[in-house]
Amino acid sequence: MNVEMKMTKMVGLIIVVVFVALLLLVVIISQYNRNNSSFTKSEAINILKTKYPEFKDYPSDNLPPKRIIAERDTDGWYITFLQLGSGRPILGAKCFLVKNDKSVVKIGEFNPDINNTVLDISPRTCR
Repeated sequence: MNVEMKMTKMVGLIIVVVFVALLLLVVIISQYNRNNSSFTKSEAINILKTKYPEFKDYPSDNLPPKRIIAERDTDGWYITFLQLGSGRPILGAKCFLVKNDKSVVKIGEFNPDINNTVLDISPRTCR
């Protein structure tokens, strides 16, 4: 093999290595940006209140008390609108995921029966 062929192969190998490194860097940066969305809990709640006007009066200490539970995840914000009671600790709950792209997914609803005494709801499962 002459020197010119060796140099050509070496340059080709360097180009492939640089291309793979750049591709890996792009994947890492896009994954980081996706997992570290900068929108806040308040913004997620406002997105839901705009889409579902029935939640505009949450939170509230009026009867029945209304609370908002929020959990951050790599997918976005899990938000639960919770109505509290006295005889039954939880009267009902509606749970959502506001994704990093600010789209909304309804996770579910919790409507306990008269004998249910559930004290806590998971925003991820609505149970």
